[in-house]
Amino acid sequence: MRIAPAPIKIIKSRMKILGFRMRDVLNIARVGNSLYEFAVNDHDSATFTTHAKSAGWPILEGYDSTKPADKKPLPAEVQERVTAGIVIRLAKDIFRTPIPRLKHFWLEFAKEKSLEVQVAQAIANLEKTKKATEKEEEEENNNEMAVVEEEEEKEEEQLGNETISISNTNKSTDSPCTDVAAMDIVSQDLIEATQESAMATTPQQ
Repeated sequence: MRIAPAPIKIIKSRMKILGFRMRDVLNIARVGNSLYEFAVNDHDSATFTTHAKSAGWPILEGYDSTKPADKKPLPAEVQERVTAGIVIRLAKDIFRTPIPRLKHFWLEFAKEKSLEVQVAQAIANLEKTKKATEKEEEEENNNEMAVVEEEEEKEEEQLGNETISISNTNKSTDSPCTDVAAMDIVSQDLIEATQESAMATTPQQ
């Protein structure tokens, strides 16, 4: 289908405005400058095609993504690059889609075009890449956790040293109760000395 170039999300918004039933559309892929590929359920394809034509979106009858839209033959080296790109796209779509019937459709398409071996290898490479990425992320997370745990241990050790220092300081000084008792004794002595001095200086009647 040929449509004015736009991001997929914009295409979806336009389709909703035009009244397309989006639940019938399994996938949308941009395969050219203004060329989009729509995957729809078999029983909805006729309705979808009619709706698209009424919206002014021309349908390319008999379109084959493995060949040029104008059906002109390509030089061998160019055709190889085109085929390699199709293999990668099919592998990514099959690897990523959560829709079983869509996965089955693409696998059957690859088989029809004798690309099943290349697509299977590309899918295997994607799986290896995913596992390698997950392993790297796991190792990175483990390293971050190890750093955090090490910092927490250092903080706990430092806090323990400060507690021991405070405890030793308290042991090396007199207790607050002793200080108060000593102050009370001194104060009492001063009071008694003052009273005796006052009695000594008081004139006899």
